[in-house]
Amino acid sequence: MQQVAAWLVARPLHGILVLAATSALPVTSLVATVLLTMLVLHGGMRLAVLQAGAAAALVAGAATVAGGSLEVVLALLVANWMPSLMLAAILVSTRSLTLTVQLSVILAAVGTIAFMLATGDPVAFWVKELTAFAELLRQAGQDQQAERLMVVVGVFTSDAPTGVEPRLIAMQITVLLALGIWSLFVVTLLLGYLLYRQVPAETVECGRFRDLNLGRVLAFGMALASVLALVLGAEWLQGVAFVVFACFWLQGLAVLHWLRAEGLLPVFAVVGVYLLMLLPPLNAALLLVLAVSGYADAWFRFRRRRQVRTTPSNED
Repeated sequence: MQQVAAWLVARPLHGILVLAATSALPVTSLVATVLLTMLVLHGGMRLAVLQAGAAAALVAGAATVAGGSLEVVLALLVANWMPSLMLAAILVSTRSLTLTVQLSVILAAVGTIAFMLATGDPVAFWVKELTAFAELLRQAGQDQQAERLMVVVGVFTSDAPTGVEPRLIAMQITVLLALGIWSLFVVTLLLGYLLYRQVPAETVECGRFRDLNLGRVLAFGMALASVLALVLGAEWLQGVAFVVFACFWLQGLAVLHWLRAEGLLPVFAVVGVYLLMLLPPLNAALLLVLAVSGYADAWFRFRRRRQVRTTPSNED
């Protein structure tokens, strides 16, 4: 890993070529965001933006030669790269992994509220967007996935009673989308920071992942939002509260790594958790367990209490 990281930052051209190559395919686009984060941390925002611009020009040129839509390609690159650039810039400024992740949770909550306000009627919005996406899947030959989406659309548009409130389904889709986007970019931030730490002679320390703590302020804010949502009957507030709560899954994962570092958990248990994350619907239940664990740790600070108990006293 150190040799790969050293090669990526040895010359700006290396980062440009790898960034362009990994951004060209949807499967490897996550690799590009990890690399972009590492480039910002290593060389600064200005150099990283220049490298990203050069890589975007290469991708756009290849797309034009292949007959693709230049506007769509550039829009996808901006949508994938801008959040990563923003989070990396925050990490460079704060020099704190914990503070950066905390700010990202606040941004996710604000973004969820803005999305709900902008869409207006969530049912009409998702009927339109899911129908359009299903048509794209059909054109790509993925008829089975398109039919599954149209089943959801049918729940929205059918006049027959289904026992499920359409607005509730629309809210759940919005919440899951917000949580998925936040998780995606925060995880790529963490991987980018990990790759950056593999570069030889790098000395900037922004904290360890196993010490990550979203804090009591966010935990209290989530609890307050939940109570207000019940009292006021505000669905949007309930959705935002769930997004903030679900973000604590990352702290639950940090606790898991801390237990492993302390010798309280075998390595195969950590590996097993990561494997379960790849298996739906078990991953949904696992994320809920991790969120509960992380939320409890934010309130009661189990890791700090154990460190205090195990720290030797200075008294004779």
